[in-house]
Amino acid sequence: MNKKVIIIGAGGAGLAVLSVMLKQEFDALILEKNSDVGGVWLSTRYPNLRIHSKSFNYRFIDFHPIKSVTDRATGVEVLNYMKDYATAKDLYKNIRFNTKVFKIVRKKNKKCEVYTVNTSNNEQQLFECDIVICALGFINAGTPHIPHFINEAKYQGTIVHSSEFNNSMLDDILSNQKKVIVLGAGRSAHDILILFEKLKNNITWLYTKSLWSLSFERLYNNNNKFSWNFLKILYGYYLILLKIRYVFPKYNSIMRWLQKPLVNTLLLNPLEPNTDIFQNRRALMGWQQFHYLQTIKSIKSNIEMLDEYAVKLTNGQILAADYIICATGYDRIANLPQIIIENENETNEEYDPKTKNLLYNMLDMDIPELAFFMTDGIYIQQLLSYSIAGQWLARFYKERLANNPDFLNRCSALMTKYQHQWYVPNRYLSNGSSYAHEKKNEYVLPLLLQDLGIGKKFAKALLHSSTNERIFNQVILKMIDKLF
Repeated sequence: MNKKVIIIGAGGAGLAVLSVMLKQEFDALILEKNSDVGGVWLSTRYPNLRIHSKSFNYRFIDFHPIKSVTDRATGVEVLNYMKDYATAKDLYKNIRFNTKVFKIVRKKNKKCEVYTVNTSNNEQQLFECDIVICALGFINAGTPHIPHFINEAKYQGTIVHSSEFNNSMLDDILSNQKKVIVLGAGRSAHDILILFEKLKNNITWLYTKSLWSLSFERLYNNNNKFSWNFLKILYGYYLILLKIRYVFPKYNSIMRWLQKPLVNTLLLNPLEPNTDIFQNRRALMGWQQFHYLQTIKSIKSNIEMLDEYAVKLTNGQILAADYIICATGYDRIANLPQIIIENENETNEEYDPKTKNLLYNMLDMDIPELAFFMTDGIYIQQLLSYSIAGQWLARFYKERLANNPDFLNRCSALMTKYQHQWYVPNRYLSNGSSYAHEKKNEYVLPLLLQDLGIGKKFAKALLHSSTNERIFNQVILKMIDKLF
């Protein structure tokens, strides 16, 4: 009898895992709280939403790249790509929509119970299975994070998360000359700020943590061999500095001097160009966007309290504000269901993956019936990483990996070497992934590929070709030949 698999979430991660599980003849089903596939691309619809890289490297490994009008796909184009993938792979029949998972119980007999509620009629239902995969994804593994403000009830303006900012709000702001505060310095803040180019005198960019970005034009300027080799040299230099930062974490004048070659060639920061380049989340920024953001009024402070149509900042300033747009990321664990583990001694314990040592950021070898796709720790192109990780999980559960003594010995060694691989520090406003200079497992992708019989060299090839469409497609075709 085929093992039953429940996958939570029908975003990119869930679709990738469902596709490969069905190919490997698992009895697989996705439970999705929304009414369609797409994950973050379904729930986030702010004007100007698009991917930050070029479209060609944002793809499932077993499907064609996104066909976008420009070289960077819009949010609508990405969402349609997800739907096309689900249709082409005949996945819709294995997805239960409007079904929110609120509890998982791993029984002492190693079976799993998944408790759900229908978001339309509040009816509850129990699903039994052998394996549960929490495919809540990289960005939307939780709920939009809006800070709580003192006197929030007194405020008469609009407080909205960036994911819920829409065209009607934009029209209201532009037509009525509204005062706007954009809180946060991440990628969605960059996208939303550029919408107010005609109204920038009424816009205040409020941030507590500056964000470094890669130059879009420099990164994709690989039409000649010299520029491409130069990029590889810069990346090698970045890795050297990264190792130095592991040993000497303090940012000082020496480190600032060592970072200058990268700042002068590849990296951009419109707010604080003399800060540590390793405090970044791998955003991309075009030169036009960079120069525009430099002209926006920005204040490094936070909101202390609200009045009817004003905010008081922690630095004492008072600003008029009709809208507060919170580009403050997501609470990464808010959507994770309660997980209960039944023990042999008849006691129950609540399971928290943050405190566990997860192999490849996915799997607790002590409780392999539970898997997690909740981090960006595999590869920067998320859809591709989910496709590869899905292949690994399917083969693991088919025991095509677990019966290999070398694999098990290496798992044991890795579990000892890497502690708290999935751990998300709470001090980050968005509860997002850790900074580049903090120690974490950087070797997930090569090891996954090695386990799949492809070889570690493809991990390096993917990284080095990720901005060159011709070479990237060649690498993908070779990987497909080996995987399928």
